[in-house]
Amino acid sequence: MYHFATLFDQNYLSRGLALRHSLRKQKVRFKLYVLCLDNRTYDFFQEEGSTDTTPVQLASLEAHFPELAGAKANRTWVEYIFTLSPCLPLFLLDTLPEISVITTFDADLYFFSHPSDIL
Repeated sequence: MYHFATLFDQNYLSRGLALRHSLRKQKVRFKLYVLCLDNRTYDFFQEEGSTDTTPVQLASLEAHFPELAGAKANRTWVEYIFTLSPCLPLFLLDTLPEISVITTFDADLYFFSHPSDIL
């Protein structure tokens, strides 16, 4: 089982769904953790109830790393998103003991072969 993580908001939802579709198409056994950067994205995944995708609320990550409040205050939204990128895998490793290895991807990645080829 592979554990993957990515982050996006409603504007990149279609790309994130394409990423997940490509993993499914390659018959990968995976769990995809999505840091949802807005409520609409989180609600979409909650309502969908997919067993291979777990939405993560931004507020949960921010609560785990209170120092992010300072970063959020002195960065643009895009800069802040880049700040979150390394925090997401650490958050997942800290909070989900069943994960020993996690790989993060940009949401606009698409697999044309099994990811074991690069992992």
